[in-house]
Amino acid sequence: MQYSTRPTVHVTRSLHAEERIAQRGICSEALALVALYGKAFPAGGGCEKRKVHIKQMSELCEAGYKLHVIERAMNLTAVFSPEGELITCYKGAPNKAPALRTRGRKAARMTRQARK
Repeated sequence: MQYSTRPTVHVTRSLHAEERIAQRGICSEALALVALYGKAFPAGGGCEKRKVHIKQMSELCEAGYKLHVIERAMNLTAVFSPEGELITCYKGAPNKAPALRTRGRKAARMTRQARK
């Protein structure tokens, strides 16, 4: 029998967070993964958003997390108060590499005209 050496985390949740987790069908294991490994971004008011990025996938697989849980965590954003309490969480588009910005037709036409 193989024992897991993954760290565990207990996240304090607000009443609002509990309601949103239930409404949105958020996996508690994926939420714990976001709380432990998520990269923090400012969310205003001293709060922070945490997200798991695709670049962390191999690290999380090595830590023993199942692939479907990692994929769920990548599709999840959690907002924490300055005290570390979970305020809310929501599902969104997975973090992908940023798309290349394309120029509009007018800008491309003006560039071609400037070259002439």
